[in-house]
Amino acid sequence: MTTTYAPDQFRKILKSEKAEFIQAALERAKDALPQHEGSRNPSGRTTFYVASIPEAMIRWAELSADGWVLDSNSPILEIGYQIPLAFTAIAPSHVFETYLPLIAERAEYDYDREVEAHNKQAQKLKERTEFIESEFIRREEERKAKALAELAAEFDNRGRAQFITESDSQLHSR
Repeated sequence: MTTTYAPDQFRKILKSEKAEFIQAALERAKDALPQHEGSRNPSGRTTFYVASIPEAMIRWAELSADGWVLDSNSPILEIGYQIPLAFTAIAPSHVFETYLPLIAERAEYDYDREVEAHNKQAQKLKERTEFIESEFIRREEERKAKALAELAAEFDNRGRAQFITESDSQLHSR
């Protein structure tokens, strides 16, 4: 159950929400995309890079003896120009369990960053709204002051004769 927040609503770090976020990350990690060996974002699948086919065979023999299963959905031993050989294997449960603290730590960090980013965006929206309102009031006051000055000038000039000198343009006179 994920809570949805309005873009301008400030969030607090909630223990229950964080625990839910971490649990979801742990569940996703089991079937997530493969990560390279030694990744700080481990998943249930790991891609191993090797320099040669004999090294790949030795590495695979060691892994399979530990319970790893070859991931048949991933390309095996792709060979390309200046690209190392690679194969992907699915971690056995006892190995995946060793990844859980790292996955939880990363999920906790991601949750905190998500809340922080949301709050920064909410602050920007708040500042934007405050600026628009204050600028609207300022401009409205300017417009009122200008209109009042024009009306005062009209009142003061009412009934006065208008004299046009020789230097004034005669095109727009009354």
